[in-house]
Amino acid sequence: MDLTTHWNGFDITVQTVSASERCAICTNRTAGSMLAFHERPGQSITQLECKTWLLCADCAAAVVTEVERSALRTPLRLRIALGVVAAERRPERRLTPLDTDYWELLPEERVNKLVIGFMLAMFALPLLVFVLVMALTLSGVPHP
Repeated sequence: MDLTTHWNGFDITVQTVSASERCAICTNRTAGSMLAFHERPGQSITQLECKTWLLCADCAAAVVTEVERSALRTPLRLRIALGVVAAERRPERRLTPLDTDYWELLPEERVNKLVIGFMLAMFALPLLVFVLVMALTLSGVPHP
């Protein structure tokens, strides 16, 4: 089904756009065409609040299915459908060592190994650097 001709509501416009950008929901980069969902200004949405979302074909089909399945007939139904589909399809956030959840999810054995490695690096590394500098310094001094 062609979404650009069969699925333009009174408050939504769908256009095919050739862009190589990331999908607003699944964040996958598409090389071909994307579908742009435009909101039209209505009673609850002013011209300044109108938004446009670029979606891949799979996410666009999921949004259309969610909008058609919904019993809501408000102009905000597109935003609600986008939120529901994004909650299902958005990839999980990757945790970094700066996140507290990263450390809470690590097994205790792994945390212990990291702490021991950090302590060794803090105490052994300066000593090794000192010995290396002294060895290089003394090796350059001529002996009487």
